[in-house]
Amino acid sequence: MTPSCIPAPARGEVVVVVVVVVLWSCPCVSYGPPHTPSTGYVYPAPDLSSGMTADIARTDVLTAAPDTTVVQATDAMRTHGEAFVVVLDEQHPLGVLSAADVGLALGTVDGLADRPVADVVSLSVTIRERASREGLVSRFRETGAERLVVVDAADEFVGVVSRRDLLATYADEIGSLFDLFSSLD
Repeated sequence: MTPSCIPAPARGEVVVVVVVVVLWSCPCVSYGPPHTPSTGYVYPAPDLSSGMTADIARTDVLTAAPDTTVVQATDAMRTHGEAFVVVLDEQHPLGVLSAADVGLALGTVDGLADRPVADVVSLSVTIRERASREGLVSRFRETGAERLVVVDAADEFVGVVSRRDLLATYADEIGSLFDLFSSLD
């Protein structure tokens, strides 16, 4: 099948197009900025300057349509070295499929490889893109989640923030403060 529905890449988009071509055999799993997983089109990343949560959110995550099979999703996870796939119905997050979800389902779900990911995803814990950093910390504390799915005002997928992403942001700021105060000596 010729990928005729993919627009010609603009300068600087070659890597994104290569990723889409690599996944062409599995059109339900996509890698990169948020988009409708079943179309294969690659859209520019959204403007993330609207709030602290959006500024930290990763948009280069794997996404999949609900009818993507578990084997397609896990193959994409292995290929890209990712620990999870966000499952989207249109642009609305249904949940997150992680390696742990697949491991737990191995002994309890018959024919797991061919089942749709919608059958085995963990419900995603969401947070608004305009939430403050303090809101992020509170949400992580109250839910115990490892990652939060960031959504906009219409509950559409924006990205993912992990505890590690938040910690890295704080570490960068502490390092900058240390540099500032070290230069005062």
